[in-house]
Amino acid sequence: MAFLLICCGLAGCQQIMDRLSGTVLSVVSQDQEDKVDKPSMETVTVSVPVAESKILQTFQDCASCPIMVKVPAGTFQMGSPASEEGRDADEAPRIDVVVSAFAISQTEVTRHHWAAFELDSGHRAASGCLTWDGDGYVQAQHLGWRYPGFSQSDEHPVVCVSWDDAQAYAQWLSRQTGHLYRLPHEFEWEYAARAGTQGPYPWVRGASDQCRHTNAADAALTRKHPQWPGQTCHDGFAYTSPVGSYLPNPWGLYDMHGNVMEWTQTCWSLQLSRPGDSAPLNCAKRVTRGGGWDLPLVYLRSAYRGKAPPFNRGTGTGIRLVRELP
Repeated sequence: MAFLLICCGLAGCQQIMDRLSGTVLSVVSQDQEDKVDKPSMETVTVSVPVAESKILQTFQDCASCPIMVKVPAGTFQMGSPASEEGRDADEAPRIDVVVSAFAISQTEVTRHHWAAFELDSGHRAASGCLTWDGDGYVQAQHLGWRYPGFSQSDEHPVVCVSWDDAQAYAQWLSRQTGHLYRLPHEFEWEYAARAGTQGPYPWVRGASDQCRHTNAADAALTRKHPQWPGQTCHDGFAYTSPVGSYLPNPWGLYDMHGNVMEWTQTCWSLQLSRPGDSAPLNCAKRVTRGGGWDLPLVYLRSAYRGKAPPFNRGTGTGIRLVRELP
């Protein structure tokens, strides 16, 4: 029970009685970490193999917009096989999905992006962020995206933002650019995360290669919080890391696994549903994907589905957007 409470505490208050969601917390200050350069503001082409004759392209619709990666149309199997370690019941049944081409942000939305949005739009993410106080979740009113309880630079992912905040951000970008921005549907998220792979993670060696590919629960975190489970490797960051700090997946996307859980557009359901199926009438929880800096590797699997109410804000939950293509 103690282990379950620790894990649930790290993932989101609504998950304590059911499953991890990735909404995390600690108010312990983080050691100062090196910054990385902001993404370039110019359009570039990245040579990332999709098939022998294809490359993925990136673009940026405005100076304050995230860099987007064009993801090719294709098909894949969504969900996990019964043999996959850590599999949950809501990752079934496996579904063959046909996916149209779309663009998805190369990294998670950063504090730099979010600050530009708030400055221009007047939207303000409310103060108060879910944090673990050692005996359960509390809503810490002094915490928010500007200070989530640990230090961040402009290049770190914005956290302590709700699903509703994410909607406001996507609508603002749509108005700014004249293109439709939104949160990814979960089938789009999983398709992009898998990037043509079939295993639990897009890298081959699983736990032994975790710290080269992702920011998850590791020695840097357990050194500060020995009671939290994590790998013995050291990824360099106890809490969030600057976006793009680790190896990209085969389609050139960074931090699809780890760093922060990411909101999706999709209503959570007990089982996987096909794209286009009717959403529940009462969409009490939205699917979150990708795992986070506080979570053991099993919760970073491509098929793992977290869930949280749309008003939740937590220090382990952030945003990645899709832009629809003509």
